[in-house]
Order: sequence, then structure tokens, then C-alpha cells
Amino acid sequence: MTACRFCALFLSAILSLSTLSCKQKEEPDVPVQGTTRVALELTPFGALNAGEQDILSHAEDWKQSRLTLEHRASGFLYKDVLTTDAPHYPRMTRMSNGSWILMCHDENNATVNGRNVYYATSPDLKQWTGRGLLFGEHSVTTSQGAKNTRIYTNGQVLSLKNGDVLAIASYRLDSGYGSVKSQPDHGIEMRRSSDCGATWTEAQEIYHGTNWEGMLLELESGEIQCYFSESRPWISGGHSGTGMVRSADGGKTWTPDRTGNPYTIARESYLNNANSLVLYTYQMPAIIKLVGSPGYAGAFEARKNNADGYGISFAWSMDGMWPEIVDSDGSYPVVTPDKCGPSDRRNYAWTGAAPTLMQFPSGETVVGYGTSYQGAYHLMYRMGDCEAREFGNAAPALPNQGSWGAVSLIGTHEMAAVNRDSQIADKVGVSFAIYALNHWIKASSHAVKVDGRNSDWPQTDEALFVGSRQDAQATMRCSRDEKNAYFLIEVLDEEVSESDSVELQLAPIGTTFMHQNCLSIKASARGVQKARTFIDDAWTETPSINSSGLSAFDATLDDNSDLDEGWLCEIALPVEKLPLFEGSILVNLSLTKSSTGVTDSLSPADDASTWLQIKLTE
Repeated sequence: MTACRFCALFLSAILSLSTLSCKQKEEPDVPVQGTTRVALELTPFGALNAGEQDILSHAEDWKQSRLTLEHRASGFLYKDVLTTDAPHYPRMTRMSNGSWILMCHDENNATVNGRNVYYATSPDLKQWTGRGLLFGEHSVTTSQGAKNTRIYTNGQVLSLKNGDVLAIASYRLDSGYGSVKSQPDHGIEMRRSSDCGATWTEAQEIYHGTNWEGMLLELESGEIQCYFSESRPWISGGHSGTGMVRSADGGKTWTPDRTGNPYTIARESYLNNANSLVLYTYQMPAIIKLVGSPGYAGAFEARKNNADGYGISFAWSMDGMWPEIVDSDGSYPVVTPDKCGPSDRRNYAWTGAAPTLMQFPSGETVVGYGTSYQGAYHLMYRMGDCEAREFGNAAPALPNQGSWGAVSLIGTHEMAAVNRDSQIADKVGVSFAIYALNHWIKASSHAVKVDGRNSDWPQTDEALFVGSRQDAQATMRCSRDEKNAYFLIEVLDEEVSESDSVELQLAPIGTTFMHQNCLSIKASARGVQKARTFIDDAWTETPSINSSGLSAFDATLDDNSDLDEGWLCEIALPVEKLPLFEGSILVNLSLTKSSTGVTDSLSPADDASTWLQIKLTE
């Protein structure tokens, strides 16, 4: 910022005030009538909701929860970062130091199955560094003594609770994939980083056998499980169910060992009408340990016949013990329905492929998958209940067409979506986005001094987010004491205008349309208005509510020659004036940019039935 950049505080009753010069004293202990320079440290949504999580707090209300795109945290990556101009199967997560890692594989002789797995890292989702190969093809001598090439596909990454990062990839021979004798030459390799992707250990083989699409799951006990698509092409096409190996020592050793068959935990049979063969399915596993339960839930890509394509299927093990499905001699010589399981499963819930599955601590599950949408293939998602049994409507996770993407949990209140982006045929890359979880929140009870600062608002506060349509974004938090309810709205914006605004709307529980018990307060970087109520089809200032507030900005208003930080406002409303019902109230938040005319809203402003609750009392 330039030397004349400033932040100003304004009392809400004063809408036009002079600005302090750069020589005036900064940050007095008490706000003064007029302006006060403040250097704001605005809090992004991802740093909020940092308190102890109430497990399954929204299990009964998941249908009111929603995911909101964080437009500011979305982007595209191409060959200069990815190393390849034909990326497939991207996977992304945040590491223990707050930085990000993304993996993808390239094409193998113009097919989507890879030869090499590459990775890139970023401190902030803005600046990316291509790191090159993580698993690279190389010459090998096979178990039969022949010369061949080991190639890699389906890279996957997991950030462990101890801060280490594990990366896995499926490997196979460049020729001889379908041979029974080549099984020792196919498998899964794993590498570990203890410095967030800067360096890696040598590759460790953790499984031998033909496979695809491995994934890692860490349990609270520290056990690590690796699930993957089993593949026995000599009996069941490209897939034969889902297998698993596990490690009780952080990934050093694995059971069963490389000489044994894996645990087969899920599969279904289907009839291939074309040749009257019964084959196995349930591949591309996406397994989660259910929150607050000993059980597991899994989503799988599956077929019900050879004509209808792929669908999304689900299976559960509610006692925490997957059935071990094996044949008498372990060789799977025939495909029979009695070798399927688990018994608790739902076949072909809807059309789709390549699922991923995640769950928020509050209970909501999300399944991501690929399917046709508006004439092109897209990564879609659905929000579901706490056991991943019932799901809502589908929505696109990313705007452009593409395939083989994923959704994953980030922290406690965010979701990452990543996908191959093939919207432009001659410029294929990877697109990604972060989503914020918006659901009802509880007000905090910490003391608040309405001084236009956020220093007395801890990051443990529960928060709501707005910012799906533009880079400017806002968060809202609430606290209360015996007399007042306090609201803090923080706006991150690199181009602040004096006429930008936010609007906080409040309504009684059960409201569907605006009426005289609904409240509205607008604020800008220049100040906070008095509360208004909805009278005679119009918002009318209502002095009797005795609202108060302060705004502050860290910006050069209406000057886009530099990058601003943003602004905030604090609002106090007497609790006795709020239309509470059983201690709760409905809330909506909107953010409007004057330069574009774009308004981002938590919910439609004219439909209070879609607004979210704030619980001011238990």
C-alpha cells in the first residue's frame, strides 16, 4: 500500500466526516468522534469456526445446510505448473503448515490412464510451484526375468494428523497387464514427506497385485487404511471389487503383506448381456469413517449391466468391521453372487462415475462424482445425511466440463473441489475451488466493545460466509450478552469503493415474507445505518430500536491503483428488540459491489424461508 493508505472509523450516526491526515496519532485507546486510523487484520472464513466442534450438531438439520463457493479461492492450472498438458485424475489437499498440494497423472499413449504422476504446491492457492515428477516411469526387470517399463497412475495424497504427508500411486507394467503371471509386477507405491512436500522418501511398495484408484484413510487410532479397485481382468473385466490393506504403525508395514491377497471388503455382481458373463463391480472406492460412530460408509462406481453405463452405489459397515469376502482358495476362480457384500448396500443410486465421499464434523456428508450435466461431463456434488444414506439434489462443483475429479474435506467447515478442465479442447488443465459450509450457527457469549475492531472477536466464533460471485467476500459472526446482540461483518476486498455495502437482515423463525417484525441494517466502509423495519412494503428507519454500530476500512477508497485489504463493521442491537423465538432468529447477509452491481447473498433476500438460524440462547 502507498504511504497515504489509511483506515478510518466512523460513528454510525455520523455519515459524513473529515479524514485524518497521515500525521495524526494512530490507534487511540478510545474511539473519538470523527475518524481513527486502524490497520485491520481481517479474518478469512477458513480461520474461523476454530473452536471445539459439536459432533453431529447438524445431523437432524442437514437439509438446511448448504455449500457456498469461495470465488476468491478458485482457479485454473496449466502445463507451466502441472508439467503435463494432458492432466487427469487431479487430487488436492491442505497440508499441516497451511500450504496446498495437488497431484495429477498424464496420459498413456493418448488414453486417460497415466504413465507418470506429477505434483505442485502453493502457499495460498494463488502462487503455485510445479514440482515435477513424484512417481515416474522407469525400466524394470519383471518377476519373469523380462525387460519392461513400470508406469504410474491415480496419484492420491493424505495429510496425516502428525503433519506428515503420504502420497500413493498405482503402478503396472507397460505391457502384460492382463496376465496372471504378472501380478507380482503390479501394485501400489507410497512415498512420505515430513516437510510438507519439499522432500520425499524413496518409494515403498505396500501392495502387489493389479489395481486402480487407491485412496488412504487415517483413523483416530492412527491406523492407516489403503482402499483400491481390485482388478482381475482374466475373470472379471477391468474390476473385481474393492480391496484394502492396513497399517498399524503409521505406514511402515502393511497387512496383509505383499505376498498375500488383500481384504476384499465390497463387491457386487452384474450380468454382461453381451457375452452372458457374470462379472464383479464396486470399484473406485471412497470410504469414510462416520463421525460419532464406529461405522464406515463407502461410495463406489458400479455397473448393473453392460448397457446402462456406470452408477453410484453405497455400502455400509455400521459396526466398524468390513466383511472379508474371499473364495475358498483365495484365487477368485469364478464369479458368484454369494461372494458379494456387505449385506448393507444400495446399488446404483443414480447415474455417475468416479465418486469421492467426505463428512463434516457437524454431520453433513458430501458425495462428489462425474456425470453428464447440461450436455457435457461435469464434477457434481450432493449433500447428504450423517450416514450417507439420503442425499439432496445435485449441483455442479465447478463451472467447466471435465472428468475424474474429487471433493475432499478441508479443516472443519470447508470443502475442496478439483477436476480436469477440458472446457477448451486445446488448453486442458485443472480447475479447483474451495467451498464454505453454511449452516445454522450459535452466538458466542464473549464481551464485545463496539469500537470498529475485531481484536475482541476470537477465531473460535462460529461464522457464516458470502462471496460466491466475486472476489470480494464477507463473513458474519454473532455474540450476545444480557442486553445486546453483536454482529461483526468483515469484508475482504482488494478494490474497496465508498459506495460498496453490506446488508444484515433479521426475521422471526417461520417467516416466509417481509413484515414489520423484520429488521435490516445496511453498512458501508463509511458508516453503519440505523436499524430499519419493513412497514408498508418498504424499509423504514426505526429509531426506537436503538441500534448502534461502527465501520472501519483499510483501503484507499475508489482508488484501484493499489490493493486494498477491506473493511468491517460492528453492530449492536438490543436483545429485547429482536424478534426471537425460543432464543433463535433468522438471518441473511448480502454484499454489494457498486463497481459491478453484483450482489452476493447468503440466501434470497425476499425469501426468509431460506434464511439460516442464529441461536442466541441454548
